[in-house]
Amino acid sequence: MTDQERAAAVEAILDGYTQEELEAAFRVVANPEHWKKAIRAIVPATQAEVTRRAVIHFTGSVPTFTPCPNGTQVEVVAAGYYAAIGA
Repeated sequence: MTDQERAAAVEAILDGYTQEELEAAFRVVANPEHWKKAIRAIVPATQAEVTRRAVIHFTGSVPTFTPCPNGTQVEVVAAGYYAAIGA
């Protein structure tokens, strides 16, 4: 496998986002007590998709998004890593 093929495979796994983009999005929503705990945060609505991919990537749990009354933000809620693995 060439470096270019490897990079394409990694990008496909990350659903078009870079590891750095996913890490940045996850830092915004990660539980401040421990990243493996449940997630509840507010993010800009424009960041919902990268946040969704980041939460799935790092925790294995699938987040839900609820629009906030201001129309520009969403609340993201996810079970977190511990719940996803049954701990």
